[in-house]
Amino acid sequence: MSYIYESIVLTSIDVEDSPTPDSPNRVVFSASTPGSRDDTTATFIHKVKDVANDDGSPPSGLLEAVKLLPGEVQKVIDGESSDEIERSTSKKDEDVHRKILFSVHGFAGDPRGYLLQIKWVEERFQKFKLIPVLWPSAGMMVGYFRDRALSKAAGKAFQSIAAPTEGFSKSILCHSMGNRVLRNFANSEHKFENIFMVAPDVDGKMFNQSYIEGGKQEWRKDGMRIKDMLAPNKGGKIHILYNKNDSDLLLSTIINMKSRLGREGVSVDGCCCSGDKLHDDVESSINTVDWTNSSPSSSHNYQFDWGAVAYYESHYV
Repeated sequence: MSYIYESIVLTSIDVEDSPTPDSPNRVVFSASTPGSRDDTTATFIHKVKDVANDDGSPPSGLLEAVKLLPGEVQKVIDGESSDEIERSTSKKDEDVHRKILFSVHGFAGDPRGYLLQIKWVEERFQKFKLIPVLWPSAGMMVGYFRDRALSKAAGKAFQSIAAPTEGFSKSILCHSMGNRVLRNFANSEHKFENIFMVAPDVDGKMFNQSYIEGGKQEWRKDGMRIKDMLAPNKGGKIHILYNKNDSDLLLSTIINMKSRLGREGVSVDGCCCSGDKLHDDVESSINTVDWTNSSPSSSHNYQFDWGAVAYYESHYV
């Protein structure tokens, strides 16, 4: 059976050890694996495929993969990069060590569907090595608030990747509710050259002075923590791509009764229409990109459009 996705994946979905004589690091997992609100670990895997049924019936939704140990991650990335350079004469002079772009899905992200999407679009990326990031998602509108809770746990779980990714040159792309994962993942121990927040389904004021200094709650400092993840002396930014006509985020605005960053954006001069300014400590670290006229009028899922990919690659450090 062919692979759904052969390259590296990072997941906070619980995987279950299921070794075989031929594959001692084999694990299995599923979209229906219940997420936990107190997850603490994430796992690197590769060679993801459907679990075949003995009777030849269609796959049940259970997936299998090979778990990577921390020291194996960079070796696999380097091996894949070497193979790609060997196949492409246009890349003969490129460094074998490719820079990584972690890609975090949003609300209702089915693992199988998301990995197939990444497989379809990854050839659009010429400079970055794309690594899809999976987290538990209930899906469907009835699961919206459950996914919000699971995104918090996923963010905490991804903090465990500090050691395996130490020394990596990396950036991160978060779409929609994946930016809630980013909020909870934010920790100055992790450094990214660029942080791309695309159609972010988070509070539209999270980088503003009044929001950050409006109380003593820890969540008010999430924007500052995201800023502190930018690698020093690299010239990278937090890039906020938004669409004023985003229909999904209009619904989210109604549900949350608060503006959404992916629909409102922030003012490039550091001052929003309400007069509430960006916090002084984050203002110089943010690029805001109005995608309203660059996508279908009500689009929410433009994170892998050709134009968006070109934007990410234009900020390759």
